[in-house]
Amino acid sequence: MRRYTRNVALIAVAALSIGGAAYAASILEFDRWMQRVEKKMLSVQKNFQRKNIEAAASEAKEIEELYRLMQVFFENRKHPDQKDTEKGIAMFKEGREAAAQMAVHAAAGNFDAAQASAKTIARDCKACHREYKPLD
Repeated sequence: MRRYTRNVALIAVAALSIGGAAYAASILEFDRWMQRVEKKMLSVQKNFQRKNIEAAASEAKEIEELYRLMQVFFENRKHPDQKDTEKGIAMFKEGREAAAQMAVHAAAGNFDAAQASAKTIARDCKACHREYKPLD
């Protein structure tokens, strides 16, 4: 019986370790998504300046997808502060919607409107980073 109890305890510790590693990997992946958004935002701005409709629209869609992934991350996240989780979901939903609008405007060649959507995203990124300070 003692060996059984010890084995169950070892299995529980291993499961918690694996779960913790999976969560850490998710946070690291989340951080990579944010970094990719930053790089794509710089690139999409250059495509606005070049009036490159296809590239700008494609990158805006990629940014939209990254925001969708981050939104899902927060939707699946277990956090003690539910308001924090809800705020994160709302922020990433708004960012996803702004990126979708940016893609629509870019595809139509309306770079001024696409740029306005890009500014909304950049402003929201700065506000979030000030409050939550992403991983370094």
